[in-house]
Amino acid sequence: MESGPTELNERPRVLCLGVSYPSLAETLKAHGHDPHSRDWNTSAAPRSNKRRRRSASAEKNCLDKTFDETVEDILECARRKYLSAIDARDLARIVATQIHASVQIYTVSQEDAARYDTKRHLDANFNRSSFVKLLQKKFSGIQFDQVILDYFWIPPGWDKNHWKTSFFDNTLVNLARQDILKQPDPTNSNDVIKEGAVFLPFCFHCFTEVLASKALLQHYNISFVRKGELGDVTLWAGTQRIDKASMQHVLGKHRDQEETYCTFGPSDVREASDNARIDKGEVLNILRRLEDFRDIRFIALRRLARGEDKGKLMGLAADASLVKRGFDCSRDAAQTTTPATPTISHARQKRRARTVTPTATLPSDSSGEEPTDQIGQWWKPKSRESN
Repeated sequence: MESGPTELNERPRVLCLGVSYPSLAETLKAHGHDPHSRDWNTSAAPRSNKRRRRSASAEKNCLDKTFDETVEDILECARRKYLSAIDARDLARIVATQIHASVQIYTVSQEDAARYDTKRHLDANFNRSSFVKLLQKKFSGIQFDQVILDYFWIPPGWDKNHWKTSFFDNTLVNLARQDILKQPDPTNSNDVIKEGAVFLPFCFHCFTEVLASKALLQHYNISFVRKGELGDVTLWAGTQRIDKASMQHVLGKHRDQEETYCTFGPSDVREASDNARIDKGEVLNILRRLEDFRDIRFIALRRLARGEDKGKLMGLAADASLVKRGFDCSRDAAQTTTPATPTISHARQKRRARTVTPTATLPSDSSGEEPTDQIGQWWKPKSRESN
């Protein structure tokens, strides 16, 4: 997805929902630093003359940016507690994506902790009927090439409580109807990114809401993004450019959060409450017609091109019996069979008892707090936006 130099104002635009855009310049000023000076961050590598020239070009061609942000600067702000882990993580992913994918990112959330970029961030609830009008007013005249619903933290119940039916039936529909999401051009073979696409996490809640929405098929084709195609999701591609150790130990999360939150199995379906708009049997029928189910990580809604009258649910086998690596072979299906317990001789058990040392006990998570991904460290997270 790397691309050649592109003037910033001509780059594709990506709207990230559930992500915040802290202003690094304002954050540094608030702590007594000149954002144009490199003196404050002595741990960062000095920039080459070539990089300085590129920064000057970026400043000239981007009206709302007056200095060059780097992931290294954001990590240093996180280390110094200038930014919370959540805000630093969001900004690091934004900056890495803009550099890697040559895009401009705009964000929507309801966070209130940091000083946010007033020209790139909208404080709004994207479930509300007034959201699209607010979006048009805030980012007047802007058309987005992609819309991405963030996947980086979806604890149990979060998706259902924060992504309402109105988001799927109204917000996503109006993004296409009001022409805020760009319509893909089938004749354009030089796309920097997959344009006219909405990417949603492949969690059971999103899956059922998409299937239940009759309005979405009036404006979108629906397909599924597997591991080998994740580069189409620009925010994922940019996130992968952040150093793995820095993401975990400085920003507090594993880099591959899609492996936790963008996949589900039979137990998740059994335990999920019924959706009044679609029968669970119908949902299971579609799940069982998906090949390579274990590799799916996102749902892709691609806006209909000119000449397409109605969308389709794409990539389904004609019959579930034709699927070889499907839903019933997914991650927890094997748990229905209890493996035999291996027998150990009495003498061997005694030898083990003499050599085993006590293990430390981790604190229980009875408070409902979210643990970090760093083993043995537990913290209470700042609440996410109430979208």
